Amino acid sequence: MWTTELAQPGARGFDMLTLSRDIPFEKGNLMICYLSEIMFYGKGSGIVAAEFMNFSEIPDVTALNGWSFLDPQAVRSGLAGRAIPLYRFRESLSHRALGWTITRAAQLNFDQSLEEDLEQQARRRAPGLGIGETSTFEQAAFSRMVEELAAKGCTILIVEGQTHPAMRKHLNPDVVPHLHRFLTELAARHPDSMILRDGASFFTPTDSDF
Repeated sequence: MWTTELAQPGARGFDMLTLSRDIPFEKGNLMICYLSEIMFYGKGSGIVAAEFMNFSEIPDVTALNGWSFLDPQAVRSGLAGRAIPLYRFRESLSHRALGWTITRAAQLNFDQSLEEDLEQQARRRAPGLGIGETSTFEQAAFSRMVEELAAKGCTILIVEGQTHPAMRKHLNPDVVPHLHRFLTELAARHPDSMILRDGASFFTPTDSDF
């Protein structure tokens, strides 16, 4: 089993495409994805999966008109890791040599700057998630991933998940239905390969689950 967690604030549809190509999927394999609207409607693609980007993804970004949606530093990081494999271990080596506190100082400062009131934080973040060129790019990249895995004879189980209830409350009301239509249409194009399930059929999340 190959498993990873791509933190929702950074993982996007294009990240999933790059990640899927880094795993040697074969006929009969099962990929399970828990998705929410942040995967497609927010900016910042490439932050989490920068280590997985390959030179083979450059034509994809060009064809999907996605260069303006990728973080340049993340792209450079991913490609540098492909050219010089040792580069991928830079953070691990830094953690070992300098310690977690020093290497994660910037992240700690960012965490401390966030509003403790999640309602207030949701009001600030929700407007950043919208339907437009960003969502078109991310969904096109994710669709390409599903098509490639289906062609290999893999099964893709998509769990249509949720964000924090406060985020849902302040989110553009068109986003969630738009995501549902996208996933439903994608599943209809791949009836033998893609399985779509509502996350609420497993459990209904509450504030404390986040």
